[in-house]
Formats: sequence, structure tokens, C-alpha cells
Amino acid sequence: MTVIKGVVREGKKKATSLGFPTANMSLNSDIDPGVYAGEVEVEGVIYKTAIFIPKGSKVLEAHIIGFTGTLYGVEITVFLNSKIRDLIIYDGESKMSERIAEDVKKVKSIYGI
Repeated sequence: MTVIKGVVREGKKKATSLGFPTANMSLNSDIDPGVYAGEVEVEGVIYKTAIFIPKGSKVLEAHIIGFTGTLYGVEITVFLNSKIRDLIIYDGESKMSERIAEDVKKVKSIYGI
């Protein structure tokens, strides 16, 4: 398991426009790009999360399942528990949104939620 601490910063809001808001934070280490099942600790509460790490990026994007609100400027701890897939290039936002929904469903299944 990889543990990453950082402060949430504003992103491009692409995932939010697709219906999957994310908490974005800078990465200071090289982590294999892809989608991960994990957990996020926010102010002492643990949430299950689908985590996206783009290729060549120094940004981590975490869709926190069951969390509503804004986290800009808040320090969070992200736990990368298992990689669920490699990166895929999509033809359009519709296909990307469908795949994100599948990823979130898989994360929920892994954690029994």
C-alpha cells in the first residue's frame, strides 16, 4: 500500500463536469499511472475512493465515494490499496464517463458498498 499526504487544490473540473468530482493533489513521487481502489482520510473520517493517476502527471485525482463538499486547502491522506486498471484513451466524454462509472462501481464492489 502506498500512502500519500497532501493539500487539496483546484483542478480543471473535467471529472466534475462528467458527474464525478475529485479531490486533486500534487504528487511528489513516481507512481504507476492508472486507476486505483483506495481510501482517503478527511479530517479523521475514512472514505472509500476511486483514484486516477494520469501518465506523466504530478497530480492525483480522488473521487471520494459518499463525500459532498469542498476540500480546497484541506490536507488529506490517500491510501492506494490496489490498482484496478491501466490507462485507456477514450473517444469522447460519453465513453469516459461510462468508464469512470464502471471504475466507481468496481471500487464499491471491492469494499462491499
